[in-house]
Amino acid sequence: MPPQPSQDWSARSRELSHLLSRAGLGDRAAFATLYEKSSSHLFAVVLRICRDRAQAEDILQEVYVKVWRAAGGFDAAQSQPLTWLTSIARNRAIDSLRRAIPDKGTRILIYCNNNFLNAEGPFPSKLPSASLNLSTYIALYNYGYRNVYELAPLIDIGRSQLEFESR
Repeated sequence: MPPQPSQDWSARSRELSHLLSRAGLGDRAAFATLYEKSSSHLFAVVLRICRDRAQAEDILQEVYVKVWRAAGGFDAAQSQPLTWLTSIARNRAIDSLRRAIPDKGTRILIYCNNNFLNAEGPFPSKLPSASLNLSTYIALYNYGYRNVYELAPLIDIGRSQLEFESR
């Protein structure tokens, strides 16, 4: 008998655990419901890491293929279902970054939404989806990328120029 979800879990966690168990037995309807109830959260995780909507959609598809194949291995005694699903999504997204940036010596510039001042109109870098977050930085660092920098605390768009190096 598989481990049972903790009674301390929320109703959502118990439901996701049940759906994972059913999907692990090949229940397509349970898998469809699992997708419906978790895909927006996992999409947000992937999009924060890869920052490209089309790529995030492709990665999310890979995530659910992996979930379908691995659902039978979900262990409720080890983690909550959303934690398990999120780790699969995060790892897939980071793997895609590793493929995109194979050279660990590549300089990576992290920019945040609050780094820009006096932008006339919407500045693309101000979008949350366009900025790397701390968890992405930590993940890149853990994968061996040591050339990761944060953009200066405040850049005045009207008066500043950023110099970029090329190889």
